[in-house]
Amino acid sequence: MESNLPIVVIIGPTAVGKSRLALELAQHFQGEIINSDSMQLYKGLDIVTNKISQADKELVKHHMLDVLDPLTDIYTVSEYKKNAKPIIHSLMYDACKIPFIVGGTNYYIESVLWDYLLDSKKSEKIIDKDFINRLDILLDKYNSKKGDKCLKFDPFNVLNNVNIHSVPTPELYDLLKQIDFDRSTSIHPNERRKIIRNLQIYEQCGQKPSDLILKQKGKHNLNSVSGKLIYPNSIMFWLDCDIEILKRRIDKRVDQMINMGLIDELRDFYHKLNDHPLKHDIITNNKGVFQNIGLKEFVKYIETDCTNESIMQKCIENLKLVTLKYAKRQNKWIKGRFLKRRNVIDMPFIYNLDTTKVQNDLDWYNAIYEPALKIVKTHLNPCNIDYGNKYIKLSGSSSSPIDKMSNSEWTQNNVSTTHMYECQKCQKFIVGDTSWMSHLKSKAHKFKQVS
Repeated sequence: MESNLPIVVIIGPTAVGKSRLALELAQHFQGEIINSDSMQLYKGLDIVTNKISQADKELVKHHMLDVLDPLTDIYTVSEYKKNAKPIIHSLMYDACKIPFIVGGTNYYIESVLWDYLLDSKKSEKIIDKDFINRLDILLDKYNSKKGDKCLKFDPFNVLNNVNIHSVPTPELYDLLKQIDFDRSTSIHPNERRKIIRNLQIYEQCGQKPSDLILKQKGKHNLNSVSGKLIYPNSIMFWLDCDIEILKRRIDKRVDQMINMGLIDELRDFYHKLNDHPLKHDIITNNKGVFQNIGLKEFVKYIETDCTNESIMQKCIENLKLVTLKYAKRQNKWIKGRFLKRRNVIDMPFIYNLDTTKVQNDLDWYNAIYEPALKIVKTHLNPCNIDYGNKYIKLSGSSSSPIDKMSNSEWTQNNVSTTHMYECQKCQKFIVGDTSWMSHLKSKAHKFKQVS
């Protein structure tokens, strides 16, 4: 069953206007919004997670918003995919409405746009000691098949009734190397989540992840682990901004959060946390809502009973700094995962909208809203779509391709493979051919050679 309706995704760094554009477009087209911000899934904490106002929520129906308990629930990308895909399907095929997906958690967005090759048939589990024990048994079976070449290795002999969080990442990486050496060479030894995820896949599917990748790549005739694009008529609006302008907007947003009552919200949250029997485990595991920027930055101030103004100012400046760093990481992810890989993955249509010069509502209308409106209208009729150009940079008030990225700018040479290199001089691991070549040319590497 096919639908001619597009699916609209709005991405970009924090404080760039994603929620505003989603709300305006959804209102115009009578669509509904699906939240893809991992922290806005949690109930309460509206200020620190930058949720839209109650008045805005009433203008357009929102999904995947305020559904989790911040003190008890930990959510995974597999759970998000499992819950979000039926909503998308229902909107497109049953209600005949356009889904507008908006949020800053880009890997959530990836999970619903692409048919991931390493998506196991079972739902993702929280890794615990039982999982480790099952892996240990599997490793014994694996080693028994080796006969005389059996690799003697027991990374879990120190567990003794503790959970996975106590197992050092190097030991988990060593286990992955024994189970699937080929896959381990494409993962950095410090990428703990990826290591655990691949161990999960092996335990759940009974096959090496690298074998699954090869099998499914052949099935879909693809060169990437991302798999096939689920919705061919997918639109992705990338809202961008000059970094200096973005810094000012972030600073302004943080100041507004303080004026809106951020401190009172955090004090109330930590008061509830203090009464929770698992307070220590909740904080030390740094999972769930505790990954959110803003929760940890004001702990020192709240512990002083909110009386030390100098500590308060330091906390505010720290929040502004870490938010800016997060915005930079978001844009780096977008460029690395979506743009630079356009030759090796099945891509949606990406439209780059620059918000740098937007200073008032009229600027917004001309530079952002009107071009986006025209683009969505164009995609309502697939016959109007040029499938030959999937990256279009927009400027001014025109919705036509003004500055097309030439193929020479995004050649295969710009796409990094997933091979891992070890630089013994710098004592670093580098993943990807492009990153490796850049490292060899870097001043830091050359300096190491001279020293």
